[in-house]
Amino acid sequence: MSTTIANSVLNIISTFSPEELEAFSAAFNKLKKPVANSRPKNIKPITVLPTLDYCMNVIRAKYSIQVQGKLA
Repeated sequence: MSTTIANSVLNIISTFSPEELEAFSAAFNKLKKPVANSRPKNIKPITVLPTLDYCMNVIRAKYSIQVQGKLA
């Protein structure tokens, strides 16, 4: 199937006039060039460790557990 499409495209391009072929080539070359040279940023990941109180609150909310009292 890809060879059929490639042959069709080549047949269409062969009918272009020299001016149309030049415009097509310029537009096609723009597609191949990268837009901008960008460098990746050095961003360090921030690790947030949950506290014991936060974990207990999440578990209580998930399983509908009520607070019975605070430990000393």
